[in-house]
Amino acid sequence: RKVIIKTGLKDIQTTERETALFEVVLSHANVAGSWLRNGVPLKPTNHWHISAKGHIHSLTVCNLAVDDTGSFTFCVENLKTSARLVVREPPVTFVKKMEDQKFPEGSVVSLECELSRHNDGAKVKPGKDLRIFAMGRKRFLQIMKSAVGDSAVYTCDAVDTSSSCTVEIYEREVLVVQGLQDLDIQEDQNAVFVCELSVEGVPGEWYRNGARIQPTSTIKIRQEGTKHFLLMVNVRGEDSGE
Repeated sequence: RKVIIKTGLKDIQTTERETALFEVVLSHANVAGSWLRNGVPLKPTNHWHISAKGHIHSLTVCNLAVDDTGSFTFCVENLKTSARLVVREPPVTFVKKMEDQKFPEGSVVSLECELSRHNDGAKVKPGKDLRIFAMGRKRFLQIMKSAVGDSAVYTCDAVDTSSSCTVEIYEREVLVVQGLQDLDIQEDQNAVFVCELSVEGVPGEWYRNGARIQPTSTIKIRQEGTKHFLLMVNVRGEDSGE
């Protein structure tokens, strides 16, 4: 008898964790053959499944990894057929996408998304008030002190795919919870003015008779949470005013 290969091996391109099936059809049944990978004979394992049923010889490669890429050959008598297996990483997808959000100005804005696998993607440099970092498959963007001008569409680009969201920064309504009280004191005493606002972290300025007050050795200005303080040490008559 003269054995011939009726159907030879064909190249396969697939992704990790998939299964690859090589098949050869011979002209005769019950003919012994052998499989090689990159010239090295293969033996049946949980990873390499080798079978022969009648005219068909098959090699099944399970749970593929990128390292399985290579050249596969089936040999029978003086004949052989070869094909190449190419295994690539699966494309990156987003397990968790970014969502549209609204924040009051001055808030810390935190955006988060999660990839299906690690991917370096496009590099974005963080700025003074902008933090960009990764923890495993998660990607984070934080604006430490947001302003209305930070309102925009933000995109995480993972090369294979991307995720976007709209961030809206709105102005906070600032109310005076405790206004200034008139003071009637004597010279060489200390004067303390206190003003309390409804929102923390709002900068304020102090004025006397319409002129802005600057800190000096006898004038102290400070802010604690929602409260703003003006301390005047050892006041004189000329310090009187509004």
